[in-house]
Formats: sequence, structure tokens, C-alpha cells
Amino acid sequence: SSEVGVGAVGLSIARFAFARQKIQAICLPTISLASRPDLGTMAGHVIPAIDLDAQLNALADDGWLTKLNGVMTGYFASVDQVETVAAFLKKLAQENPTATLLVDPVLGDCDTGLYVSEEVAQAVRDLLLPLADVITPNLFEFSWLCGMPQLSFDDLVAHANRLNVPDIVVTSAHIGVSTEMPSSRDARPQENQKNLIKTVHIHKGEMATFSSPFIAHMPKGTGDIFASHLLSCLVQEEEMKVAVCGSVEFLERIAERVEGAKTIEPSLLF
Repeated sequence: SSEVGVGAVGLSIARFAFARQKIQAICLPTISLASRPDLGTMAGHVIPAIDLDAQLNALADDGWLTKLNGVMTGYFASVDQVETVAAFLKKLAQENPTATLLVDPVLGDCDTGLYVSEEVAQAVRDLLLPLADVITPNLFEFSWLCGMPQLSFDDLVAHANRLNVPDIVVTSAHIGVSTEMPSSRDARPQENQKNLIKTVHIHKGEMATFSSPFIAHMPKGTGDIFASHLLSCLVQEEEMKVAVCGSVEFLERIAERVEGAKTIEPSLLF
């Protein structure tokens, strides 16, 4: 995923979420930037796919393929990066089929649209999703991946089969839902739906929803925290719904501390 100096997103925040769960993480950047684009001057570079390929091959040569419990993919800056990682993941699946692959399709959001090129987004959809055990798109990304720009919350299950992924966890779902499955915190009344944000787990046509207070002004990086926390739980063999619930609650605690801030301070994770 991405590596950013100012403004913790991508690997810059995910590594701390892994560390908090006592998970050893090998972090390989796809792009290195001084600052998040909205926080400072754009300076840095895209990691060439040939260099990323060399790093992945080095890890394979050092015996890591059989040691990995899971892999998470995030932001990609080029199509050839996606192709390189897809080839690595196919090799991993052959040598270590029990490793959990979580694809966080970092493609865009409802307030920005796509913030990768359409070619990169298509490559993630076509090359990585077929390899994934679980994906963690936000509602905009899920809609885009399904090819349904105006997809509503109530359409989630009906369109999930388009993606053919065993477990789909949709985050940042702002619209109310008729079937309620709150996290282990107190259930909130239906009339307060507009003040809630939903996280939705879809598996074999069944949907479970988890509610959290809606916070309008949240810094970037919460999706990276959620995905890395979820994978940490899964590689420790937690059941999926338990892992989703725990990750939702963890993100709630972080959200309470960073409301209105421009960035997430990694020390808040500990």
C-alpha cells in the first residue's frame, strides 16, 4: 500500500494497527510521499513494478511464502503493480493455501469519486478480487466494483454475487437499514438511523450490519485501520463476525479521539 510521511494513511497507519494486535507485518510501499496530497506539497515517487517484483521475489527466496498467515493489499499507483502483486498472490496460494488474503480496494470515496485511474481500479477488480478471501470496500467502492454507480444500501446483498468473493465487508455505509445487528455496544433505536454509520458483512447471501455513531468530520486512514485490524483478528483465527464486530468497536474508540482532526496520530492506537 502507500507510505506517507505527513498524514497517516496506508502503511503509515496500518503497521501500527498490526503492531497493536501483536502481529508482525512486512510492509512494502507502492508509492512514497512526503505528505498526504491534501496536507502538503506533493513530493515522492511511485515504486516501479520491477522493484516491487524484486522485493516480493526476495521474500519468497527467504522462505516467507510458507510463513505468512495473511496478506493485505491496499493502494496501487499503476496497473503493472497490480499485475505484479496478483502473480505473487497466485504463487502464495499454491504454496500456502491457508494464508488469508484481504483486498482493501482503495479506489475512491463518495466525496471524491475515484482517486486512482480507472485502469488501476479495473485491474484491482479483475485481477485481485478473484483471489481474495475477504474485501473491505467502502460503499462507494463497492458500488463501483459492482458497476452500479447509484447502488443503494438496500441493494447490497442483491449485487454482492457480482463480485464472487466469499466475505465482503462494506464500510462507511451512511444509509439506514431495515435489519439491525448492532455491535456488542447498546443497540440504538431505529429513529436515530440518520445519526449512524453502518458496517455490513455479506456472506453467502446473508447480511449482518453493525452500527456506529456517525461522525461527519473524520480524518483519512480509518479504512486502513479497520482493514488491518480485521486481518489481524482473522489470522488469529477469530470467527468472521466476531472479527468484524471487534474491528468496528476498535474503530469507534479511535473515531471518538480524532473527531475533527486532520490526521490520525498512530500513538492513539496503543
